[in-house]
Amino acid sequence: MFRLGKLASRRAQRREKQLAGLLVPALAQQKCMNSRGMTCNASNLRINQLFLNVSNPARTRCCSVTPKYAQHCSINLNLDSSTLQRRYMASLAAEPTNAKRSGPRFPHELKGHVVIVTGGSRGIGLAVTQELLDAGASVVVVSRTEESLVRGLSKILEHWRATQLQPLRPVGAFALAAAEALREADQASTDPLSAGESQMSFFQTGDSGQSQQDQHQQMVIGLTCDVANANSVGDMFKQLQGLVPGIKATSLVCCAGICHETLLSRTDESKCNDMFGVNVLGAVYTTKLFLRQLPSLAPTVEQLGENPFRIVYFGSVVGGLGKAGVAVYAATKSALVGLTKSLAKEYKGRGITVNMIAPGFVTTDMTRNLDEAQKAALLRDIPLQRLGHPEDIAPSVRYLLGPWSRYMTGQKLSIDGGMS
Repeated sequence: MFRLGKLASRRAQRREKQLAGLLVPALAQQKCMNSRGMTCNASNLRINQLFLNVSNPARTRCCSVTPKYAQHCSINLNLDSSTLQRRYMASLAAEPTNAKRSGPRFPHELKGHVVIVTGGSRGIGLAVTQELLDAGASVVVVSRTEESLVRGLSKILEHWRATQLQPLRPVGAFALAAAEALREADQASTDPLSAGESQMSFFQTGDSGQSQQDQHQQMVIGLTCDVANANSVGDMFKQLQGLVPGIKATSLVCCAGICHETLLSRTDESKCNDMFGVNVLGAVYTTKLFLRQLPSLAPTVEQLGENPFRIVYFGSVVGGLGKAGVAVYAATKSALVGLTKSLAKEYKGRGITVNMIAPGFVTTDMTRNLDEAQKAALLRDIPLQRLGHPEDIAPSVRYLLGPWSRYMTGQKLSIDGGMS
């Protein structure tokens, strides 16, 4: 009888370890949907990870506490282990089946970075913004129109609360409006779990202005700007300083781009000007002011590591291979190759790396209107036999801004399914 009881106890322990093996990585990688910006009730420290007590979730402890607080630290999750497991499995089911997000493999390697992402409210730019936030960076999302910006910020904040544990500070009228709308939608929800979770503070709202000492808090900032207009770009940088005085962006990602597909003989002057204005001059104007506001090199190297300042441009596979009907667009993307290589040499030895990503055909607004015949023609030239997804491209930006690419500059990184 004693041996049977001991065997049952071992089975229970093994089951608990199996369930912990499923849930603890989820919490450690900040993928679980239940814990939104909580604070340890003993040490009053922000919780980044949790030690889950599977048999009694109410006794779950956070890893941020020191031994001084360990005996007294507990977090009342008000959720049993089956609910936690269901929530975690639901978060996995929400991932795209055809393009799994990389997730925070090395969490917070971009902590302390401030990244400006032009065109960051939709398409590849939206995926890039979410990826950089996952990596711990503060992101300035730039969009041409208010409608597109608010829509994109709503998606960004919804993604954040579904996948992260620590709080995020929305800054600016557009980000605060998106956070408030999301909170109101939660409070009106008929789902009892969502309604209960809405009481947790996962967005740190308040005064939009911050001092330089508060910049260690992770932020998402929304600004409107027409990058093809030099005055508009200047106003955008002034607005950024007004919202967060003393802020210095450390990286720039130029995702903004437009394409008018038509034969060259039928392309009117206004469309040519639009494409060169956004795709080329937009990158030039934004880079010019970004370089002017860079912080001092030595203390930034001490804080963020070697070559702390990064610039990433977005080209296209057609910039190197060409494609009928997009001659002007291909010319604008080819121009970015020369800009990338020239800037890499112009700013050598100043802690700045400049690289370019050349995506293939990706399912964005530019390719969504293709008919079946056009898609079939494209797939014949793609060895991997499918169009790309924004989630296929975003991790490469994280790589180029992270510590692993500190010895890489002036390069074009092609992510096109094997086309080039």
